[in-house]
Amino acid sequence: MNYLKSVSALIIMLLFWAGSVQTFAQKTASKDDKAKIKEKLDKIKDLKDKGKPDDDPDIIILANEAIELADSFYQIPPGNLDGKPTYDPKYNGDGKCSKSGKKVKVKIGTGALTTPGWLASSKYHEIVGHGSQAADGRWPDVLTGKIIEILETDAYDNELGKSDVFELDSAEKAENKRRRDEEHYNKLDSANRAKIDSLKKAGLPYQTAMISPTGRSKIVYSGKSQLFVAGTVLSEERMQVTVRGTKTIEGMVVTAEANGKKTEAQTNANGNAILDFSAIAGGLSGASTAVIKLLDSKGNVIQQTNTNILPGQSQIFDRPVIEQLPANLPTGDAVTIPGRNLGADAQLVIGEQFQETLSASDKEMTTFTDCKTGTQPAFVVTPNGVSESQTVNVYSLDFTIAKNSIKPKENVQAQVHYESIPVGTKLIFTNKSPGTITMTIPGAQNAANECIYTVPDKNGSIPVNITGILRGSFQIALDPVFSNSNQKPK
Repeated sequence: MNYLKSVSALIIMLLFWAGSVQTFAQKTASKDDKAKIKEKLDKIKDLKDKGKPDDDPDIIILANEAIELADSFYQIPPGNLDGKPTYDPKYNGDGKCSKSGKKVKVKIGTGALTTPGWLASSKYHEIVGHGSQAADGRWPDVLTGKIIEILETDAYDNELGKSDVFELDSAEKAENKRRRDEEHYNKLDSANRAKIDSLKKAGLPYQTAMISPTGRSKIVYSGKSQLFVAGTVLSEERMQVTVRGTKTIEGMVVTAEANGKKTEAQTNANGNAILDFSAIAGGLSGASTAVIKLLDSKGNVIQQTNTNILPGQSQIFDRPVIEQLPANLPTGDAVTIPGRNLGADAQLVIGEQFQETLSASDKEMTTFTDCKTGTQPAFVVTPNGVSESQTVNVYSLDFTIAKNSIKPKENVQAQVHYESIPVGTKLIFTNKSPGTITMTIPGAQNAANECIYTVPDKNGSIPVNITGILRGSFQIALDPVFSNSNQKPK
């Protein structure tokens, strides 16, 4: 994947946050230094005027020499680079780069070989603009979509800020401003433009710091095979499904059967597969049902479930829309989000982190949430856009206990650790094994088989005292009841 300083600039989805940006001390090249670069560029122009192609060996040599001189004379720092920038005669833009860990690999195209300043400015856009995004962790690992060109807007604003250093003329400055606005900034909705404007005014970069999904659902759902599917799918769309808990999650076969037809797909290393329902339900005129099966290597059915099929096609040009999210979202759990225009590629973002999509179709997605706690923005991104942002509180509620079996009169201590639980929330502990244990909690309303603890602080710990009545295993359920209202996740 490249970031491109051209009309065909990389199309990415993301939102952005304020953060620190790397700065470097460039200098304006001396008159003699610029003359040396210009000499190379003039020779290239002469060769092209004589009919030489962009990949002529002499042009390639001259271009690489000019590129190297620009690095030296304008003091463009190499710290963000993985290898030297080189000329790409097949690329008619100015510059492009691809992420290589915390650095970038840069190619310079034919469009940059006009003036010494334009060449240096084009390199700065890639090496410092996008290179610092990679170095700072502001270039996300996951890039999908075509709506918000935040990183390009950021890189152009950094480049425009150095226009005088590179001594760009008025036409060159105007061209960079045009590209920044028309090709990137103007593609944003009003809310996102306002965010960029506020960050720019504060002197902060448009940081993307988008962290990849943690993949923790593989651990949480280990030991018991599960197949996550969307409950409803359109007849002419793709649906993502996910396998968890099997001995291996890669290479599993998932099938969908409807109307006497069958389609199947294999899971990737993350346990994800994409089922194409147009193969079995294309042209459907009424509602139907598909049987979804997970098969082992011998073709035996491990899991089976149903999905409702509705006639229709996903609105492939429309941005996603999601219903109101719960005010409080648990981390380390699965949440189903209804909406429309979601599709198989939909991902939930909370704060600065992509969440793990377990299943997704046009009308709903199931996400495993795993991120830092606290109040954060949440939104869904797809290749077709970004949903309106909502504010959610992400909380954690961890019940730890050394053992789940007990002897008569034995005392077992359990502990609940919680973060970002709203004050006043009631934590309801239910004894699911009343004949085996008794349970009490200091400071709680203790009844026969239920203890209700009202949270006094956002973060804290709660001891749970358990005493054995009979020998055996036991179970305690814990459910939060929020005082600030909450739509309970499915």
